[in-house]
Amino acid sequence: MVELSRPEAHYRHVLQADGSYGVEVAIEGTSATIVTPFVDAEAADRWIEGHRLRASQPRQRMSYGSRKWAKPPAKAD
Repeated sequence: MVELSRPEAHYRHVLQADGSYGVEVAIEGTSATIVTPFVDAEAADRWIEGHRLRASQPRQRMSYGSRKWAKPPAKAD
């Protein structure tokens, strides 16, 4: 398997209208997204640390034999 690098993610707390917190995640080359809800800033920080940990793990290219991808249909001659 080939190991792929991941672009760096940038995180920012976003206070929601209902008083909960969200985390804006911005990754180079993609649109930013907000992950919600978190009860407080500390809960948001714990999620950020977990996300950083998961993102730091080696990522491998998936092949057609994996469980997440199905083989394409056979071509009819």
